Amino acid sequence: MALVGETTVKVTDGAAAIPQATITITFKNQAGKPLQTVKRPVLRTGPKTGTRTVAIPDNTRTADITVTTATGQTQTRTGLDVTLLTDREIVIDVPGGAPPQTAGPAPRTGPPAEPFPAVVYPGAGGFPLASGASWTRIPQVSGGTRFGGGGAEVSIVDSRRSIPGVTAAVGVNIPAPRDRAFFNFDYFTMVANFNGFNDSVRGNVPVGTSSAFTYIFPNPASGSTGLGPTVTGQSVTLDTRGQFWDIALGTTTRVPAGPIFASPTGSFWTYGFGVRYANMNTEHNITQQSLTFPDLNVAINLALRSHFIGPNFTVGFEAMQPLPSGMFGGASASISPGALITDASARQASRCGPCGGASPEFDLVLQRNFSDTSFAVMTGVNGFIGYRFNPNFRVQGEASYQYLSQLKSFAVPTSPVRQPIGLTSSSSDIFSVGGRLVFEFNPVPPPMRRAL
Repeated sequence: MALVGETTVKVTDGAAAIPQATITITFKNQAGKPLQTVKRPVLRTGPKTGTRTVAIPDNTRTADITVTTATGQTQTRTGLDVTLLTDREIVIDVPGGAPPQTAGPAPRTGPPAEPFPAVVYPGAGGFPLASGASWTRIPQVSGGTRFGGGGAEVSIVDSRRSIPGVTAAVGVNIPAPRDRAFFNFDYFTMVANFNGFNDSVRGNVPVGTSSAFTYIFPNPASGSTGLGPTVTGQSVTLDTRGQFWDIALGTTTRVPAGPIFASPTGSFWTYGFGVRYANMNTEHNITQQSLTFPDLNVAINLALRSHFIGPNFTVGFEAMQPLPSGMFGGASASISPGALITDASARQASRCGPCGGASPEFDLVLQRNFSDTSFAVMTGVNGFIGYRFNPNFRVQGEASYQYLSQLKSFAVPTSPVRQPIGLTSSSSDIFSVGGRLVFEFNPVPPPMRRAL
């Protein structure tokens, strides 16, 4: 059986070592099943009187220790975490356990034994840093109007449904205090994710082909719905850019998953609860330019600012090799029901030089603002695999998918029957792949040389 270290048990009666005692240790695995029971007498003479060093077998999670003295006194401690036993000296006080002396004061009774500070599989703290590539799907918008078969009015260009971009993340995990009476979780977590994208599409209608410059809503001064039909041709450019921020705050509990994988791999379930906030800014700029008249053009700016907030629930699974180094991997899922709050503005500036300075279409600006509050659900899944170089540094590759049940956008009119412009919605999602560096710090265990 492979060994992971040693533990030393010292038996005392107050400050005096007890030279006549027997120590019985039962080592148990994560499932609480005994792995090995060791029964040894303590040393009777020398500088290590009253102690016994015992090897800890591999796959040990807890140990039960019973001390029996020559006077018949016993002390038992159960469920001692192996991380607090490995390569350490444990002092067990047995009041009245020393053999009777012919002279001198009576044995010290001493105070009751202090409870052993049990650790319930704490998670390490750390600072994760991540970056990668993303593909973001957002609702499409349209620009320009062309006349198709049968006189149907259709768009000249449409924004892409899926846009490539970049993603980055930074976070912090802070171990919770070990007092389980007040902190029934392992660590506080905060993660901030950024996703950015920028895209441009172009289209044109050649001179001699019928097209139009459709307004976002009719001109209040003239009632005109746009400029055209015209055969002067036009080029259309639709630029899209977005910045999405996603912040999650909460607590995480990490518990053993049992002997799902064979030794030396351990496995854990993680459960989390907290709050999630997302800020999503999207902007579309549509430029329409006549191919014949340089002073015949339309510029449309569409800006959307959405905020999502709601509770966040997570569950995950991790499998890892024991410290100090080794492979690890896992997966997690989250769900956040909440409110989606959107503020948006649509602005159009058009110029029709050929119309003449006296025309109400010569220099026209149209603008409207919108707001909306609705229910939405944000879900996500994540998978990762990596390697831990030492207890304080690891790297991992990961892939994630995030889905939002709805995201607001604009229904840009391409014909008078679709005026005026208004808000619409469709689902949105982000798929990303990348790498992550994690700088970890492990909680400092409590002092071990204390009476049990």
